Amino acid sequence: MKNSNQIDGTSYYMLPCGRQIEDFIWYRELNFQMGSALKYRYRMGKKDGEPMEKDGRKIGHYTVYMASHTVEDVAFFDEEVERLHDEAMAWDGDEKKLRSYVMPKRV
Repeated sequence: MKNSNQIDGTSYYMLPCGRQIEDFIWYRELNFQMGSALKYRYRMGKKDGEPMEKDGRKIGHYTVYMASHTVEDVAFFDEEVERLHDEAMAWDGDEKKLRSYVMPKRV
């Protein structure tokens, strides 16, 4: 199977391991909202012409959405996005080492 680097080599989505952030999102099985929040967190300050504040607002949109549909609050999801960002930064690119993400219980 081709990884996303063979499809789209966008530098502001490139992880230190040489894979794209979407590979991490795919193999962690993140839902749309968490994957989108992580994508915007990862590219924050890297995309030319996009102010960091704009990406921050997008992250906030998704964390508020997740908080409104689960038993957790916005602070929990802000911390989760940061934790997943750190995990993605440390990932060595081996998808077999990643486990599926479990979202908090829905309300």
